[in-house]
Formats: sequence, structure tokens, C-alpha cells
Amino acid sequence: MNAGAQRLRVRATTRVTRTTGSSAVARLSLSLLLTLFVGVIVIKAIWQRNDVVVSQPDWEMLNLIWLIYLPPIVVGIVGLSAYRNTPAPARPIHNLISYRIVSRGQNYEALLQTVDSIGRVMGANPLFAYRIEVVTDLRVKIPPGVRHFLMPSHYRTAKGSMYKARAMQYALERSDLRPDAWIMHLDEESEITASVVNGIAAAVAEEEASGRYRIGQGAILYHRLLERHPFLTLADSLRTADDLGRFYLQYRFGKAVFGMHGSFILVRNSVEKAVGFDLGPAGSITEDTYWSLVLSASGHGFRWVDGYILEQSCQSVLDFLKQRRRWFLGLTLAVTSAPAPWRDKAILGASLITWASTLLAWPITIANLVTGTTAPEWIQIAASFALAGYATHYLVGLYVNLNDHGIYGWKRLYYYLFQLVALPAYSVMESSAVIYAVLRPDMDGFHVVAKNPDTRIQLAA
Repeated sequence: MNAGAQRLRVRATTRVTRTTGSSAVARLSLSLLLTLFVGVIVIKAIWQRNDVVVSQPDWEMLNLIWLIYLPPIVVGIVGLSAYRNTPAPARPIHNLISYRIVSRGQNYEALLQTVDSIGRVMGANPLFAYRIEVVTDLRVKIPPGVRHFLMPSHYRTAKGSMYKARAMQYALERSDLRPDAWIMHLDEESEITASVVNGIAAAVAEEEASGRYRIGQGAILYHRLLERHPFLTLADSLRTADDLGRFYLQYRFGKAVFGMHGSFILVRNSVEKAVGFDLGPAGSITEDTYWSLVLSASGHGFRWVDGYILEQSCQSVLDFLKQRRRWFLGLTLAVTSAPAPWRDKAILGASLITWASTLLAWPITIANLVTGTTAPEWIQIAASFALAGYATHYLVGLYVNLNDHGIYGWKRLYYYLFQLVALPAYSVMESSAVIYAVLRPDMDGFHVVAKNPDTRIQLAA
């Protein structure tokens, strides 16, 4: 990336921080919800106007499955309506921040881009002293000045942790960070922005002043490969909206009832050392959410961190399915195996049930339209609201990603229409991942999503 493109990226990041810092997301969410709700009702009325309505009570009751979606949709809309990105004061702090990156070493180019983004953005926003720590399985060439922890193949943790949890525990044991330093955990393709540097400084200053030392997390955008992989990039619009909706809301209450992401985790080193990442085999599939349950059971709180991090979406449907399969299996293990009270796991368990129910919701709806079968009016209204809320999440997530990417005008309208048309396909893909998990529940390793498939791994000499 040349210097001009770098400056454009920084300016774009600053611009979107101001835009979403207002009530733009809240207004858009409520406007879209109302418009889409009315639109779904009208389309259904037009579709069924000349049809002979068939009454099949047993079949009609299957439409009750749409009621399962109402609680998460309502929570998400409430979160989006409450979302505010408070401008973080650009004041220097005295704590050292470590950007810690875990990578197997396969996606080498993506790893280098992450390291480069840290140096570039921190150079323009020197709000605190920082270091970069990278832990890898493979022996790869790491730029000078970066602390590299090459994990030996024979390394084992006391509880037998695997995959990323094992690597994070290894880095924790080998790092010489002071207890009052803070760690920003990143994935190998996570690019930081000026907004997140401000957010880190503000969050650390507040936590050090209060002494609460809560674990922080913020929003992740996925537009980096929009032009090359539009279909799969738009599939992750929902993830951005989830960050600004459900996850924002839970962190405002200091909880992690929906779990936690594996990157953009801001944690004080003293807290991480006290809890550790030796989570055992059951906690190694989705170590992030499992760890959040362990933290909750230990009495630790959570908070929102302003700012954005940029990451990549999957580049193939197979990677998408394998990624979601791992999530579903890992979250199931977290609910059933994590050493936390059931009250801390109940909402996460309900979320899994909602996810699994996508196997039936769309087929039932399509069958209704084809056969002319209808459900009681109150179920139709509830289903229409749920569908409108579902689409609203995707469109709001797309809105935030397009803002940061700098896409406006007719091209923006094209992506909005693309998003709406592709919704059934995304639902089928999410459902297929659940089927995949049910049919193959035994994990055959930790699948690493390809982030730079055209780049050869550069092994150290």
C-alpha cells in the first residue's frame, strides 16, 4: 500500500468514527425496521391476495418457530438503537500496550499487513508506548523489533489445551510484560485504526482510574476484500451489526452473556496472568467464549471499547462452512463444559438453539408461499417482524462497512440490493454449517481460514 492510500485509509477511519458517533446507527436501525416490516406485510398480502388459503392446523403450528427469533432480534435492535460511539479523548497514557498476535504462520502476508498497520497507525497516533508480540507454530520471518515466540511442537499445557488457547498460554508464560501493562489480542489479519488507538487509551485510563480492570472489546469491520469477494464479505455484515447491537448492549451492562470474539480483546496483563488460557481440550475450539465464561465465573467484568478493527471475511464457501461449524461445536462445548454457573450460560445456550432453528424457518416460510398455507395472523405479524429485524441487522452492518470503505452513490445502492437478495442464501449457508456440525461433531483439528491463498508461506532459513 502506497503512502497516499495509507493516508486515505486513516482519513476514512476518522470520518466513520465521527459518523457513527452520532445517533446515525440508531436512526437507521429504527427506520429500516419499520420500512422492512411494512414491506414484508405488504408483499405477503399481495402474494396471497389471489391465492386460496389452505387451513392446516398442524402445519400452521410449525410457523411458531419464528417466535424463537423474536428475543435475539429485539435485543439486537435495542442495542443498535442505544449504540453511541463516544469520541475517545486523544490523551497519552503511561501504561505499556502489547499488541499480541497469534498465528499458525500459514497466512504470512496477512500477518505482515497486521504488523505494518500497527507501526503505521501508532506512528501517527503515539498515545502510549507499545510493543508487538507474535506467537507462531511455524518458523516464519518476523520484522525487526517484533517479539517472536516460536512455540515448540513438544510444548504442552497442564490441562492439555490445544490450538489457539495453547499458543496464547505459551505467549503468556514467555512474555516479560509488567503486571500493569495491557494486552490487545489480535488475529493475524487484524488491522488497527486510529479510532481504536484512541479507544484503547480512553479505556485503559478509565480502568486504571477505577481499579476495576474490566476486559474490553469493540467493533470489527469486514470490508477489506469487498471488491474481490462481495458475496462472502456481505455475509459478515451481520457480524458487524451484532457487535454494535447485542455485544454493545451486553458490554454496557458489564456482562458477556453472548460470549466474546477471539480478537479485539483488551485485557490487563495482571488479569490475564491470574486467569490464564489453559482451558483444556473442551475450551480450545472456541477459546474466546469459553474464556469469557471462566472470567465471568471469576468475578471479572466487561466493557465496550470505542473504535474499529478491520478484518477479512472468508474467501470460499467451504471455509465459511468450516468456520461456522467450528463455532457451533465450540459454543456447544462452552455451554456444556465451561466451569461457570448455568445462569451465566443460559442466554448463550438459547442463542445456539436459535441458530440451529434456521434449519426449519426458511423452508417452512417458502412452503407457505408456494402452497398458499397460512398461519394465524398474530404469528404472521411476529414472523414479519423477525424477518424485518433480521434484514435490518444485515443492512446496518453493511452501512457501517460501506462508510468505512468509502462507497457512496449508485454503487452503494447496488450493495444494499445485493445484500437483500442474498439473505436467503446466507441463511442456507448458516443452516448448512449446523447440519455439517451435527453430521460431523468430532473436530478434526482447528481449521485455519485462508487469508492470503495466493501467497506462499515464507519460512525462515
